[in-house]
Amino acid sequence: MKSLILAAVMVAATAAGVSPAGASAGPSTAAVTGIDIDPGHSSSWPTGINDGNQVVGGHDVDDQTHGFVWRDGIVTDLGTRAGGDYSLAEAINCTGDIVGESGSYTAPGQIHAVLWRGGTAITDLGTLGGNSFATAINDSGVIVGSSELQPSGTQFRAVMWRQGVMRVLPTMPGSYYDMPNLLNASGTAAGYSVLPSGTPHAALWVNGTIQDLGLGRAIGLNSLGQVLVEGVDAQGRTYPFLWDHGRKITFPASVLAATALNDRGQVAGTYLPAGAAQAHGFLWHAGALTDLGLLAPVSLNDEGQILAGSTTSYGLAFLWNHGSVTALLPKDGTVAMPTLLNDDGLIAGTAGVDTATAWRLP
Repeated sequence: MKSLILAAVMVAATAAGVSPAGASAGPSTAAVTGIDIDPGHSSSWPTGINDGNQVVGGHDVDDQTHGFVWRDGIVTDLGTRAGGDYSLAEAINCTGDIVGESGSYTAPGQIHAVLWRGGTAITDLGTLGGNSFATAINDSGVIVGSSELQPSGTQFRAVMWRQGVMRVLPTMPGSYYDMPNLLNASGTAAGYSVLPSGTPHAALWVNGTIQDLGLGRAIGLNSLGQVLVEGVDAQGRTYPFLWDHGRKITFPASVLAATALNDRGQVAGTYLPAGAAQAHGFLWHAGALTDLGLLAPVSLNDEGQILAGSTTSYGLAFLWNHGSVTALLPKDGTVAMPTLLNDDGLIAGTAGVDTATAWRLP
């Protein structure tokens, strides 16, 4: 059935005016069925993936959430800090170091940023006084996150750990909530800061400084130092742009959203072609836009492969690979929601009823 749906999607895209690069492959019946990462728990979800084909995330254990790491069909529960009942793995680097948070919500300020190294060995990364969270780690072991200044406080500061030492990152004047959730190989971080007006500003932390990129949030950061921003205009409407070392690169007016950025400077998202009634996916690079048909990109790797949903139907998922399309099928149920893609052809997401799932390309 999904092969027929996929064919219909691609045929409709061609009829709507797909560029030659997008139309050359035509309809595809290739499909890959997912495998359950963690079928033994009532709910599980992935949050990070590395190029060593490891997936991290969270799963429900006895009505509590624990972090996990998965590789080659084996799930390892990451446990919690001593005395805690909660943990969540947020990100993993190429050496298998994992960051996230752990502790207990029974008392204020008891959730702390943590590092798992060498399997399940857990290190408390500390806090500025309240709860703290680690959101990203690069391959050099640099970690970024955020911490409350006091338990049940109203101010969060961006923090960075190098070799286990935490330092507070600069903040914008008046900001009360700083959240860096993106980090590249050189230690540049991006995310957002919330100012007294309650509006988020896209933020870039580089070389001990903070740069205000305007209203919105940073949603992508690459090794070139480029930042993909979901901006907000004076009328409150969202629009994407690419910030490139002080230069603001905007996309054509037909672009509705940009969702992914890779280390080659390619951007994926959705746009509305002239005369079309339905949004199409696109791949943009150096000013050139390739139409992907009725696909809705969610992730983009450095090989130029795009993980996407459908702009016409909920729960359908595909991988676009330079013109060819593979359907990603759930093992059980009818819904596939992959969100993560590495450079080695491993895909992770959820499928069926909230079950963490992996898809391996042939």
